[in-house]
Amino acid sequence: MRRAGIVAIFGLAAMWILAGVGGAASLDGARASFDGLGAVKIGMKVADVERALSIPLAVDSFGNKDMPCERVWPSSGSAQVHFLAVKGTIQRIDIEDQSIATEQGAKIGDSEARIRSLYHEQILERPDPDFPEGHYLIVTSPDGKRAFLFATDGDVVLTYRVGLRSSIENIAGCE
Repeated sequence: MRRAGIVAIFGLAAMWILAGVGGAASLDGARASFDGLGAVKIGMKVADVERALSIPLAVDSFGNKDMPCERVWPSSGSAQVHFLAVKGTIQRIDIEDQSIATEQGAKIGDSEARIRSLYHEQILERPDPDFPEGHYLIVTSPDGKRAFLFATDGDVVLTYRVGLRSSIENIAGCE
């Protein structure tokens, strides 16, 4: 009996440790919302994102001294999710991973009709400046500060992003 109790305690401890290492680090099952993606929230500092995911981040810096920008992504796991930081603060999340859906269930590969059925009259449609047949389907948060932008080929969603409205509508992400 005593041995079984010790084994159970070690088993629980191992699960707790693994959950601390792997549970927070994974974006598997994370849903995108106007607030962010899983544990990563719009407005977080890059160092806080690294702590929230429990893994190092890869960083690509660009921009200039007045507007320093960084494209940040988990160094392991999905390379199809990028966080855009301006002056060290997350402003946008770009999603190219077909397995990551929004809270409403929208994801890459969905038809424009499905996006319209999920978001109804909330959608503002604009032409994609880089893809003549494509559209930007923009869904703005109730407070007007954040939005989703679903980029389509005119039929299906190819990629989407969520973040500050000014950042999602800027192709590069930095002004």
